Amino acid sequence: MIIEAVKVPLTEDQGRKIAEYFVKEIEEAISQRSGMEKQWETAQKQYAGRLQREDAGPYDANIDISTTREHSQQSSARLINPIFQQDRVFTCIPRPGVDEDQSRKLEDALDWMSDKAKIQKIVPRWVKGAHIFNYCPVKLSWVTKTRTIREWATEERPVIDEFGQPIMAQAQDPMGGILNVPVTQPVKDERQ
Repeated sequence: MIIEAVKVPLTEDQGRKIAEYFVKEIEEAISQRSGMEKQWETAQKQYAGRLQREDAGPYDANIDISTTREHSQQSSARLINPIFQQDRVFTCIPRPGVDEDQSRKLEDALDWMSDKAKIQKIVPRWVKGAHIFNYCPVKLSWVTKTRTIREWATEERPVIDEFGQPIMAQAQDPMGGILNVPVTQPVKDERQ
């Protein structure tokens, strides 16, 4: 793939407007992040047991005994230990009619991916971050792609006349009466 930069001629007014737009975008991003950084600081202090009371008066104790770390470590262990208490993180079980040798190769590939991503180190850090900050993004070393599979389904659609109305035909119902039903035709429709 070749990328080529082309200089776009702009008037002085257009350049000024574009610069103002980008400065405004950056200032908004910084102002939105500053509130989040204050929340991060509070969350880290609470986790470390260093969060002080804001409503303490001059003669009140300013000690906040925090149990956040203990609760976080207990729930982290409950989340992580069932995953890593076995040797293998991923297991590939062959389906009926599938070659077992092929599934063993896939299992080796999954193990290689988990070793490359260092999942044994990432997951505890991820769980700890999620406990402290209520969210925690993780960047892995492999690329994931979402693929949409389209299917063709056959639908029965009514045949429309030149006035936009369905063409009707007479049919007999189970009781022996006559019904007017729309004439339909099979049409292939794309579904996602």
